[in-house]
Amino acid sequence: MNKKKKLLVPMEIFLKKIKFDCPIKSHVLSPLDIYDCGCGYRHSIGCNKGQIIKQTNLYEYVVSCSKGYLTLIEYDFEENDVVSHMAIRIQEPQAAVYGRIQVRPN
Repeated sequence: MNKKKKLLVPMEIFLKKIKFDCPIKSHVLSPLDIYDCGCGYRHSIGCNKGQIIKQTNLYEYVVSCSKGYLTLIEYDFEENDVVSHMAIRIQEPQAAVYGRIQVRPN
């Protein structure tokens, strides 16, 4: 099973996990940090107009990908690296920035 299949989860599970906003904004990530994206590739957070669109926990973020994926990532201080937890595919990549998440048909 490839990384893409392991990261992708149903929309309901993803939305339940990211429903909270973190009141404490931490700035431990850089646009140059590398993560495993839901699209199946490893790229930097700032790659191809990708960006952090939400912080859900102290060191947990939702990152958008220009290919139409949102990935929940977390900075792991023990590993000193970014860990990807789950991802979804969305219909309109730009809509993610405005909080309008739609499922893209397979």
